[in-house]
Amino acid sequence: MKRRAALLLASLAPLTSGCIAAVVPLAAGAALVKRHAELEGGATKPAPNVTAAARSDLKVVPTTLTALPPPDAPPAAASRAIAPFRAYALAQAEIAGGADKRMSAVVPSASNLRVARAPCGNLPPAVFLDLDPGRGSFDPLAPGQADAALGGALAELRGRGVKMVWFSRLGANFAAAVRAALLRGGLDPAGADELVLMRDIGERKQSLRDGIARHTCPIAIVGDERADFDELYLYLKDPNAAVGLDAMIDRGWFLVSPFAGPASASAGATP
Repeated sequence: MKRRAALLLASLAPLTSGCIAAVVPLAAGAALVKRHAELEGGATKPAPNVTAAARSDLKVVPTTLTALPPPDAPPAAASRAIAPFRAYALAQAEIAGGADKRMSAVVPSASNLRVARAPCGNLPPAVFLDLDPGRGSFDPLAPGQADAALGGALAELRGRGVKMVWFSRLGANFAAAVRAALLRGGLDPAGADELVLMRDIGERKQSLRDGIARHTCPIAIVGDERADFDELYLYLKDPNAAVGLDAMIDRGWFLVSPFAGPASASAGATP
């Protein structure tokens, strides 16, 4: 062993001359010889493998599973459109009746293309919700997926004494089917909300909204297009002419579709 180490050290001697000596000093060569001798002689032995069973911090727990369980479903995220509606409506519901700060979401001077809101006085608070997708009519047999976040917000508001009023251009003979759709979707689980449908072909949703606003305070209006807030938008040649009314968005008017999916594919199509 010593003889082989000496030969290895002697073989490094030429490396220590000239400039090479600055790169590989003699001490480094001696360390290399020592490491070579240890590896060849078995002085350094590899550490024994430590199995998982030998570790004191691991425990084996028997199981009866025969297959991996399905992955957890991702947590349902509340609809982003619902959050401002919920916050605003709850804040309005907390305002005492008779206070000048509780304002109606029905803008009587919308035709002037400016916001001029009126206080509600002592009228009880209500939320108006439009069911019709865009310029079409609500289909209670295929309404789409109800927004669970909206259902939760409406439940909170009912708990604070806020009345829900649903509107559709459907005829009054569809009342039972519409109520069933709201029940299945969790938007009116008790079937106690007011439902406003057309009694004859000459009726307009705007006139019905205005009529109900005379004995309630609509603190918020929910619809998937601006015409659900005021019929003015049905007649504008230039939709940009009413840009001043956009101050009502998220401050009484909320662009929200109660049902998602095919039934509301045209939502938001109208500026």
